Parts: sequence; C-alpha cells; structure tokens
Amino acid sequence: RIIVAEVLRPRLAGLDAEVIPMGVDMDLFRPRPRAEARAALGLDIERRIVLFVANPANLVKRYDVARAAVELLADEVPRLELLPIWELDHARVPLYMNASDVVVLTSLHEASPCVIKEALACEVPIVSVDVGDVRQRIAGVSGCYLCQRSPEDVASGLRRALAFEGRTNGREKLGEITLEATARRVIEVYKQVLAGRLRRPTGSALT
Repeated sequence: RIIVAEVLRPRLAGLDAEVIPMGVDMDLFRPRPRAEARAALGLDIERRIVLFVANPANLVKRYDVARAAVELLADEVPRLELLPIWELDHARVPLYMNASDVVVLTSLHEASPCVIKEALACEVPIVSVDVGDVRQRIAGVSGCYLCQRSPEDVASGLRRALAFEGRTNGREKLGEITLEATARRVIEVYKQVLAGRLRRPTGSALT
C-alpha cells in the first residue's frame, strides 16, 4: 500500500504502507519575477496579495479564518488583498503563486497538500496551520511559518511573511518529491510487491 502522508497511517489498522507524497512538476512550478506574473494576469503591481488556493465555499478549507486574518491587517498593510483561486487550468496556478506575496492555508485537515509543495517549488512565502505533513515540508525554509487556526495567529504569520518579501529556499526541500523521484519510488514499491508474490509457495493465497 502507498499513502501520501504519515498522518494517514492510523487509518490502515496496522497494515504496512510506504509513504510517498504526490510529486511536484518542478518545470511548471518554478520561480518567476512577481512583476512578470502580475502583468500576465492583469493584477495590480502595487497590491499585497495573499493567495488562497481552494474554493471558499468548501468549509473544510476555512476561508473565513483567512479572510478574518487579512481584515485584521487591513489598517497596517496598505492595499492588502486575499485572492482565492479554484477550478483553474493547473498550468495557470504557478502564475498566481508567483504573483502573490504569500500563500496561506487554513484547512481543518489535509494529508500532504499539493499547494504547499507547489508554493515551495515557486519559492513563495507560506503561512499554514499545522496539518498533514506541512510542518515537515516547511521545516528550515526561510519565509514560511506555522500558525494556529485563529484569525489572530494567522494574521501574525502573514505579518512575518509579508515583511520577509524575498524568495524562500523552498526548492531545496523538494528533491525527494519531484515527479521523477516519486515515480521511481512508486515503481520500486510495485517491484517489491511483485517479487514478494513470485516468491510465494505454489497454492498460497494472494492478498
């Protein structure tokens, strides 16, 4: 069995599993100049953009928390905007990430959220609650911050991320979860399973 994050292991009731997160297309998700990305999308270069990559109507994603956090910073950070995106052509998502000042995640639960890995690949600052494997992914990455799921704490994280302003070192963290690396790991798991079945005695049950 293959699972995308360690947090899912308890659901297997003791069954063995290999943790292999979904890979990231490092050619698609790569750093681009913010001004270039905003020009391509028609976004105001003077705005401070907090990107929310999920449908606000999905209550699990807790858009309300992100919105309240941004509202708390409205007087302190001029021209601050929370920008939700969803149901886009996947190829356009990197443009929005590179156009943003920070990516925010406030979900009630996740396993191994792709948005975090993709933001790391684009070297964009991140503010996220401690769900799934986020803590592991952003550990040691400059400009990325964990927070509690409250408007006040998310606002505190956003304040720090907006002050950071530069690029993160996120791509350094993704060597093990590129598309190529994860594909090799999945193939290896299948090889091990097939080898184990071939070694079974004749007449044994296959599961």
